[in-house]
Parts: sequence; structure tokens; C-alpha cells
Amino acid sequence: VSHRLTDKWAVAADVSRVFWKNVMKDIKVGFEADGGGNLNVQLPQDYRDQTILALGTSYALTPEWTLRGGLRFASQALRKETLFAVIPAIPTRHLSLGVSYAASPTSRIDLAYSHAFRASMSNASLPNTADPIRVSHSQDNATLNYTFLF
Repeated sequence: VSHRLTDKWAVAADVSRVFWKNVMKDIKVGFEADGGGNLNVQLPQDYRDQTILALGTSYALTPEWTLRGGLRFASQALRKETLFAVIPAIPTRHLSLGVSYAASPTSRIDLAYSHAFRASMSNASLPNTADPIRVSHSQDNATLNYTFLF
């Protein structure tokens, strides 16, 4: 859903559902050694389906410059019982900021930054860990994009 509040200011809201449950059931790892000793491991993941709420706004400062901002909130897809230390995909809250410059009617430069707020999760048992683990994860991303329309 989006709405243009004024000719310069727009807001948007989006609710989405990601169906992880059927595609992230297990991670299967296999290795065949030339001299024998093959390895076949199945690491249970049992992800849940995820619901995501995204909220955003944009404001046109001038015909050339546009500012953007957004928030994203998601339910947790991972289960603590099957947390695997090398896949800490646990952040569920994100902030994004961006700016666009329309250099001409056919070209635009976009700069964006996003931050995943730190989240933590623990797993104290098998099957994916023999010893208790605690994972914390936050993330920062920046992108620079040039668009040419033809």
C-alpha cells in the first residue's frame, strides 16, 4: 500500500510472507574423498515461515534530489533448538536510508545504507551443537547504483 501525501512526500507499507518452512528443512552436506572416507551430513534447520512488515517514506527535496527512509520488522524464522553457528541469519529489525540524484531525465544515481540491528540467540543442545553456543549478529550494507533509461 502506498500513498502520496503531497506532490513531494510519499509513504508506503508492505506486508509479506516468506515460506521458509519447506525450503529450509535441512542443510545437506556431502563430500566424496578420492581415497574413501566419504561424508554425508544432514543438519536440521526446521525454519518457520516468516511475516515481514516494511514501512517506508520518500521525500523529493528538488526535482533532482530525493531522500528515502524505511523500517523493516520480521518474525524469527530460525528456531533456537536448531541454531547453527555458521548461519547466524537472526536479525529481524532493519533500518534503511537513501538518497537519489536525477542527473538527467534518463539517468539517476542512488546511494543507500541499511542496518540490521543486533540480535542474539542461543542453542544449548544437539543436533547442531554438542556444546552450548550463543550467536549475535548485526550487519551494515551500503550500495551505490547508477541507472540509465533507454
